[in-house]
Amino acid sequence: MDEHALVRAEVVSLGTLRADTPAEMVASATRIATPLAEVIETQKLYTMIGGKKHVRVEGWTTVAMMCGATAYEVSNVGSDDGTYAVTVELRR
Repeated sequence: MDEHALVRAEVVSLGTLRADTPAEMVASATRIATPLAEVIETQKLYTMIGGKKHVRVEGWTTVAMMCGATAYEVSNVGSDDGTYAVTVELRR
């Protein structure tokens, strides 16, 4: 077999998401998204910006954990004004 040959996956798995078809992947993601949205709302893991709710890092960390991933800090750069720019990777 050519080392660059494409192999068809019968089942797609992304952490806790598993599906045989795109429709099943959407349905599975929806089953996770609904309770996740409730956690974000109840725990107020969002910030209002321009009249819209934007999920904060705690909410995205929860999303990652539900999908079997964790955030790994790659860099953390502080500025003179007291702000930080942090780069992370999601790892399984």
